[in-house]
Amino acid sequence: MFKKQRDKSKININSLISASQNKFENIDIKKDEVTLLIQDCGISILDVLLFNTDQYIKQLYITTFRIGKKDLDILNKLKQVNIIGDITLLISDSVRAMTKGAFNHIESLGFNFKELNTHTKMMFIEKENGERVNCFSSGNFNPDGKIEQLEFNYNKNEFSFYEDWIKNI
Repeated sequence: MFKKQRDKSKININSLISASQNKFENIDIKKDEVTLLIQDCGISILDVLLFNTDQYIKQLYITTFRIGKKDLDILNKLKQVNIIGDITLLISDSVRAMTKGAFNHIESLGFNFKELNTHTKMMFIEKENGERVNCFSSGNFNPDGKIEQLEFNYNKNEFSFYEDWIKNI
């Protein structure tokens, strides 16, 4: 059976950003506190990223157990339209075997990545204005239909700690 290829050029980044920002409409975010969410089919790490595109993102670090081709295409599109600069992925060493298509896609897009025996699901953003965002989740990078816990904060020292950890692995 012939599998239809999705047209990656049709990713509407503005629509994705708007949808993610709408998810945060009724959440009281205080940048000097931790925001913690526990929800069903709610906000994903990807949503936190899209919500934080109000400034150019100089550096993005993502650690995940699993990531899909669609998610990679969204990251690539964000890079192409100059919303994100450098992207570093820290992926589980099981991605190569479990989701070979996604692994090959990471390589074909030329993302900087490291494989590690990890089950972490985190994201760290450095914005052009100096703001740092740290995000931790029980869910992988992409949204799914499970009850998940997600927390994020804007602590620069915490960002530096994890940035050093990722760079030195």
